Amino acid sequence: MDNRPQCPRCGSVNLKKVSQGAFWLTYLIGAGFMFLIGSMLSAYWVTTTILFLFTVIMFLARDTNQCQGCKYTWLFEKKAPDSKK
Repeated sequence: MDNRPQCPRCGSVNLKKVSQGAFWLTYLIGAGFMFLIGSMLSAYWVTTTILFLFTVIMFLARDTNQCQGCKYTWLFEKKAPDSKK
């Protein structure tokens, strides 16, 4: 009996946990660059504001699983260990 999680789309057990922290850091760096550009060109302030708001949303996002076979992505769910009596 195999307790490994499976892909809901194709049934593969070749999964990868994708952390949202890397995405958050990327968006934060991008927002910092947009802030620098926005300080020189005021037309970019709207884009900078949207990017900063998206960065906050990405910080609150949960980790996901990604199937290495079909590339399907879904939310990572931690399951409590089975207690055997």
